[in-house]
Amino acid sequence: MSFTPIFILGLRDVISGGQLSTEARYLLPSYIFAQIAISYLICHQFTGSKFWKLVTITLVALGISSCIAISQATSWWNKGEGQNKYNLQVATIINQSSSPLLIASGNISNGYSFIDVILCLNHMLDPKVKLKLTVEPDFPNITSTETANKLFVYLPSVALRQHLEKDFKVESAMPVEDPWLWKLERRNPDS
Repeated sequence: MSFTPIFILGLRDVISGGQLSTEARYLLPSYIFAQIAISYLICHQFTGSKFWKLVTITLVALGISSCIAISQATSWWNKGEGQNKYNLQVATIINQSSSPLLIASGNISNGYSFIDVILCLNHMLDPKVKLKLTVEPDFPNITSTETANKLFVYLPSVALRQHLEKDFKVESAMPVEDPWLWKLERRNPDS
């Protein structure tokens, strides 16, 4: 029972070259079964043996230390760090601005799920941050009142950047090779 998901996913990965057997969410039944089996073993071996008491204390201590480590982390290995690896840095930059407006487009060129990434980022943003979300091929129309805000673009596609570069100077807002956040400055402030 415990090895069925691992076996099925592993077999599928071998045949099609995927990586489903490395995804924690698909192995959740195996994790639960393993915990129940270990609990059952300890429960039946606990009566009188010092070794099993030590095993129990060790497992509880490891569980507590794991919970402490997880509670202090901004992201965890099973939470899709690749899709959210810069979100804390992006949120920090945006939150430091006085009146920020974040523009994001539904067509993300790197293949990440737009909704998942934006929801994760939105959770970290201050309430003062305004969002302007679009779905390409529609591009955002930035009004003159919105240009009074500090303007940012999150994960812009090539098409969106080209559209914005007509009226704005688009610069990276992050000191990384592949920035996820760009800042906008109007080329002609009088228009």
